[in-house]
Amino acid sequence: MWRRLLAPLLLLFLIAPSAQAQDATQDLLDQISHDIQSLSVNTPIWIAQHVPAAMPSSSIGAAPEHSDGPGFSMGVILPRLGLFNQFNEVGKGTEFLGFEDQLPGNMLWPQFGLTASIRVGAGLELAVNVEGVPNMALGGDTATVEVGNFSAGGNVRWRLSPAIGPLPGLVIGVGASYSTGTMKFGVSNKAGYTIPLQVDDGFGGFIETDVTGTYSFLGGPEMAWEMMQVAPEVRLVWAAGPVKPFVGLSVGITEGTVQGGANVTTRIEVDEIQAAGVTLDESQTYNNQRTNLFSTEPARYTVRPHLGVDFDLGALSIAAQLDVAFLNSDQLSTDVDTDALNDFDPDQEGGMFGDAQQESQSSVALVGSLAMRIVF
Repeated sequence: MWRRLLAPLLLLFLIAPSAQAQDATQDLLDQISHDIQSLSVNTPIWIAQHVPAAMPSSSIGAAPEHSDGPGFSMGVILPRLGLFNQFNEVGKGTEFLGFEDQLPGNMLWPQFGLTASIRVGAGLELAVNVEGVPNMALGGDTATVEVGNFSAGGNVRWRLSPAIGPLPGLVIGVGASYSTGTMKFGVSNKAGYTIPLQVDDGFGGFIETDVTGTYSFLGGPEMAWEMMQVAPEVRLVWAAGPVKPFVGLSVGITEGTVQGGANVTTRIEVDEIQAAGVTLDESQTYNNQRTNLFSTEPARYTVRPHLGVDFDLGALSIAAQLDVAFLNSDQLSTDVDTDALNDFDPDQEGGMFGDAQQESQSSVALVGSLAMRIVF
């Protein structure tokens, strides 16, 4: 679709004798278009393989809170910090815009929020978490990434047996969470170019010449997602006075959609064609409204072994927890708008669109959490 939109406009770019510059300027547009398409495909795959790891389907802490009697607690999450790998992979194949060199290999994913729980007795606890990623930007001088995310979750946990001496207590539970967010790539770049061109000399031959000018690019790919996750878990809890260490395992089952598109403006100006008798028309501006190029489902299964410690300081409780999340994307499905992608090569070397499902069937993320709660 990119080429079908731009090629007719490009014919207005030069008057008849200079129309032979079309192929040269089209090459430049193709390079920009290819990089935008690459980001619009690679990034949803990366989001699908990482974001489910940080969804708040499990509460922080030893659980249930401190006693078997009724009561409640409330507090803040400071923060839930995810470390997601392979982020520079989304820039694979963007040789012209250079995202691969500007993006970090590991991306920090901080979420801050509120937590609250109610004890109803008999070791049963109901809890909710509300978290979010504040709008944050990272990147280089000409390429930036802005991320925003909101998550909400709730869970029920039941302590089947208390901790006695060296014997741990057994806690089982199930949680559900929802996550929605956006990721926007911003590119603001202007530079000169020189492209070789063959001009018909009118006698059956060609003259080797150059087309020179400037290009500018503003905008970029925009991603959006919605995910729902259900996660049963089991946890072992020890008690040594006010210190309550714990280990556990949860398995998340995630449904939803991750979508990639683009909203860009490209301007190409031809300053000179170094061939006798070739004249130039005015430069043109090409505006492309948001185009949905690609969508995929999130990684279906997330396995989270975790460990932590809860400090029971009476009215104040401080809990720290570390999750190691393994995401299985073997069932990662893709829905490609072939008209939008046109003849974009899905098997380009180094591109995640062709390689992700064969070579990146699982991803690993670390998620560390710190919460402070007032217990009543």
